Amino acid sequence: MKLPAGPSCALDDDDAASLEASLLEDVAPPEREREDNTVAILCAAGAAVGALVFGYSLGFSSPALPGMLGRQFKHVRCDANGASAAAASLWSAVINIGAAVGALAGGRLVDNVGRKGALLYVAGPLYVVAWTATARAHGPRTLVGARVLLGAGVGASSVAVPVYVAETAPAALRGAL
Repeated sequence: MKLPAGPSCALDDDDAASLEASLLEDVAPPEREREDNTVAILCAAGAAVGALVFGYSLGFSSPALPGMLGRQFKHVRCDANGASAAAASLWSAVINIGAAVGALAGGRLVDNVGRKGALLYVAGPLYVVAWTATARAHGPRTLVGARVLLGAGVGASSVAVPVYVAETAPAALRGAL
């Protein structure tokens, strides 16, 4: 039995070249996307400073404790030996309470003001206010309050940074960043 003649499936050289070019266009990323990888990497590196601040904030209490013990603060009555070990321990531990509150509130905050907004307008200013209050503190209450604020900023950024990095990274770099 002989099949009826139909359209030919053979491609001439020009058609084959144009088909190959159109297939490669779909596979190869445009030049503009390659440039965006650099921007995405820089954005991820900038956002990852939140992790650096977290580590620095937690580690800062260790070298500061010997200076706090036995120190007499202005406007605060301390015992004869100055700030007690309990007050110094509270100062170093209270950042974790602030971080827990900041992380719990951070999810809602990220949904309401966005990832970038949470980092720029909430966590960043909390860092500045908390470190300024720590540097200018005249007593243990101010130090403890500053540590709670610092913990809240750290907690909020620990929620916002991973989401921001994941959402701004190109698909090819998501796992790497």
